[in-house]
Amino acid sequence: MLDFCRRNNRLLMIAALAFLLPSAVSAATDKHNSALNLKDLRAFTEVYIQIRDQYYGSIDQNEIFQHAISGMLADLDPHSSYLSKEEYADLNNSSQGLYAGIGVEISTAVERLEITLVIEDSPAANAGVAVGDIVTAVNGHPVRGRLIIDSLEELRGEPGTKVLIDILSKTPEPGKSSSNIRTLKLERAIIHYNEISSHRLIDNLLLIQIKSFQHSTARELQVEIETQLAEASVPGLILDLRNNPGGILNSGVSVADHFMSQGLIVSTRTRGEVEDLRLSADNKQLLGNIPLVVLINSGTASAAEIVAGALQDSHRATIVGEKSFGKGSVQSVFPLSNGGALKLTTAHYFTPSGRVIHHQGIQPDVVIKETPSATDDDPVLTAGVEVLRGL
Repeated sequence: MLDFCRRNNRLLMIAALAFLLPSAVSAATDKHNSALNLKDLRAFTEVYIQIRDQYYGSIDQNEIFQHAISGMLADLDPHSSYLSKEEYADLNNSSQGLYAGIGVEISTAVERLEITLVIEDSPAANAGVAVGDIVTAVNGHPVRGRLIIDSLEELRGEPGTKVLIDILSKTPEPGKSSSNIRTLKLERAIIHYNEISSHRLIDNLLLIQIKSFQHSTARELQVEIETQLAEASVPGLILDLRNNPGGILNSGVSVADHFMSQGLIVSTRTRGEVEDLRLSADNKQLLGNIPLVVLINSGTASAAEIVAGALQDSHRATIVGEKSFGKGSVQSVFPLSNGGALKLTTAHYFTPSGRVIHHQGIQPDVVIKETPSATDDDPVLTAGVEVLRGL
C-alpha cells in the first residue's frame, strides 16, 4: 500500500509539474515571482492522496480539483475566479445581452451577494428587488459560510423554474425593522438585456441612460443618437451612468469615442507598471462639441468609470453625482482544457491624465448626494440639468 501511494504521489507530482512548468519558467525571469516551491507542491499532492484514500465519505475527484483551483483564486481579489463549463457559457451568453435567471447583476465583494443592477421588467424587478439589496439565502441555503459560486449557480436555471431568495432590503418596508428579511419566490426567465434608454427633458435636452456595456452597446447608442437627431435638435445631453456596473472594455471605449474628437481614452498597466495598451479616439464623434454632463454614483464601475474618466480628463463633460465605485482592474478570461475558464485580474486601468481608477474611483466635478427629498426624487438628475443649462 505504501509503495502504491508513493507511485501515485510521484505521478501526481509529474503531472502537476508538467502543468505548472510554463509558470515556473516565467517565474525565473520575473523578479516579482518566487521560484516554484516544490515543498508546497509536494504537500498539496500529499493532502490530495490522504483525502482520496482516507476520507470517510463519498468524494468526487473532479470536484476536489475544482475546489483546489477555486482556493488558489479565493484570496487574490473579488474579481478573479474559476468558471465551470456552465459558468463560462453563462458569461459568454450574458456578454451577448441574453441569459436565463431572475434579472439582476450581483457584486460578490466581502463575501456577500449585493445587487448592483436590476433589469427592467425582469422577475426581480417585478418583485420589487432594488439596487443595494442583499441576497442572504438562496433556496433556504444561507449565503454566509457557503461558497459564493454555489449561491450564484442556484440563482440560475431553466426558464419557468422557481427559485426562493431571502432579501435584506436597503430600504425596509414602512413600519418594519431595518433587519427585516423578505422571502421571494421568483420564476426564472430568459432576460432580454436592453442597455440603452432615452427621453427628452426640459428645453429639449436629451437624457440617455446606459445600463451596462455589452457587445452591442456602442452600436445601439449610435442608433439612438442618430434617431434623436433626426427628430429634433439636441442642445445638450445628459449621459446617465449611475449603477452601471461596467462590462466589456472595447464597448466602453467605443462609447467614449462617440463623444471625443481626439485624445487618449484609457491605458492599462500590467504587473511591474508596464503600460501595454493605449486606446484613443478616432475623430468620428457623433455629437460634435454639444454640451455634455455625465451622472455617476457609487454603483458606477469598471467600463462606466473609464467613460466618465476619459470625458472628464479631456474636458469634454462635466461629471455630476457621487464618487464612483473604483473597480479599475482588467479581468482576462483564459479558456481551460476541461471546458471551464480562468477569470484573472491581469492589469489596471488608468485615465488619460494617468489617474488610477482602482480603489480610487472617479471624483465628480459637482458632488450631489442621491438622497431624495420631499420635493425632488432625483436630485442628481436635477443638478445635472442645471449644470447642463449653464454650459
